[in-house]
Amino acid sequence: MQQTQIKFDRDIALVVERGREAWRDLRRDESWEKWVAIGRVIEAGRVAIMAHLGTNNPKGRTWSEVFGAWLKENEFDQIDKAAGSRLQTCIENLPAIRGVARHFGPGSAARTEPPECGFGATGSGRRCRRPRPSPRSGGPRPTR
Repeated sequence: MQQTQIKFDRDIALVVERGREAWRDLRRDESWEKWVAIGRVIEAGRVAIMAHLGTNNPKGRTWSEVFGAWLKENEFDQIDKAAGSRLQTCIENLPAIRGVARHFGPGSAARTEPPECGFGATGSGRRCRRPRPSPRSGGPRPTR
């Protein structure tokens, strides 16, 4: 497949760079805000690639190839697919999550835990499953 270079405007390029930094830092010191930064970058990439491809439906072979190449180029392909899916749900529901989190103290799990902890869109407060490295990447991955 021919490599397609997606051009971001300056603001989005800055968000992407901050997300890359957050992903590198996350492997050393995990935090909710780093996951949010990464989620925002992946969402920005998704939107930019859909615009580039002239679609509003992120499905199909071309989408998968172009988005997959972008994820790999930015090292986000190392994020476990299940964690990435939960992260997308968190980003889509971020205002509601932050609204619920305001009712907790500054050190509570609802403010500080990563998406794997079950606070996600439901705010259920399930016990957190500590992330472990993905066998293929060394990046965080939830335990079973």
